[in-house]
Amino acid sequence: MAKPTSPEGLDVIIIGAGVGGLYAIHKYRQLGLKVRAYEKGDDVGGTWYWNRYPGCRCDVESLEYSFSFSPELDQEWKWPERYGNQGEILKYVQHVADRFDLRQDIQFNTTITSATFDDKTSRWTVTTDKGETITAPYCLMATGNLSTPRKPDIKGIDSYKGKTYHTGLWPHGGVDFTGLRVGVIGTGSSGVQSIPIIARQARQLTVFQRTANFSLPARNEPMDPQKEAKHKAEYPERRAGAVNTPFAIAGYPPPTKSALDVSAEERNAAYEKKWQEGGSISFLYAYTDLLTNKAANDTASDFVEGQGDRRGALPERSSDRHQAADPGYQLLRDLQSAAREAGQHPQQCHLGDYRVGHQDCGWQKLRARRHRVRHGLRRHDRRHERDRHQGRRRRLHP
Repeated sequence: MAKPTSPEGLDVIIIGAGVGGLYAIHKYRQLGLKVRAYEKGDDVGGTWYWNRYPGCRCDVESLEYSFSFSPELDQEWKWPERYGNQGEILKYVQHVADRFDLRQDIQFNTTITSATFDDKTSRWTVTTDKGETITAPYCLMATGNLSTPRKPDIKGIDSYKGKTYHTGLWPHGGVDFTGLRVGVIGTGSSGVQSIPIIARQARQLTVFQRTANFSLPARNEPMDPQKEAKHKAEYPERRAGAVNTPFAIAGYPPPTKSALDVSAEERNAAYEKKWQEGGSISFLYAYTDLLTNKAANDTASDFVEGQGDRRGALPERSSDRHQAADPGYQLLRDLQSAAREAGQHPQQCHLGDYRVGHQDCGWQKLRARRHRVRHGLRRHDRRHERDRHQGRRRRLHP
């Protein structure tokens, strides 16, 4: 049994040095508590440290996706875009760690292997992969809700001869797909973000999806100096008001009406306003029941599909029209309806990038009978040979 190696007088064990972990260190210090955080990576950042895949970006506006405990930090930090990308957000988090001297209470390159609570002593005992045993009255799991990358359960994946990448474990030096045949498995947020960028490099890109998703335009743009100045002048009121909002984001108060309690004309006018504003947070909370009532949700889905129809978004090729009958192909419509907009949706995806010049992006519906072969991936009805495969972690977005 490993010998206890707890820092003397430790009050709080914090697991994870991402956004939540760093705030916990700062807050508990203010309360006069002795804390120690343990982080698997070699630096702070959490999800913004691990997820470095091409196109990675936040779907919450930069001026709101930020720490609220320091008015000085609020005023001094300059965000270059309406929505921050992975590199800018990581830079910000690292700045916070340095500015408030948080690193002194973090042990990096350390994985927690167990955490148990003793009811008799009212203490936590935590062990690490280094053989350490740490005890304290409190243990905070600042690990995030999706911190463990999931490897696709595909038969034969270990015998695949090409290179495989996971969006949640992306190489820090990046990946060059120039001239390669690439397959992307999954069209969640990380898939939608990375696909158009990979498409610009790859000789051929095939996207495999199980379930279609909607994607809304974000209208990302360089930060407007006037908007920034106004937002910063209102920070105290915005921070206070955010407490009573669905996502703790200022400017989006809880809705008061059901989508089914208003006329179609009023409802579509509200959706159009949200569509032009950009972003998913505002759109999802246009009404009280878009996420709880299918009939209400259908009104929003119909509106988004209508954006594609209005702009002639469905592909013209006969093979694509045939695929459009497949429910799984619905994603193409959804992405196109966003990509046709003048702006960009939260995942920065432009469907036009999917079909540029030499690209031949096949949208393939993955079914239960699927397995990887040595040089590609076999679908239920055909085989796809690829030089590289990219999987993605399933992520939840508001």
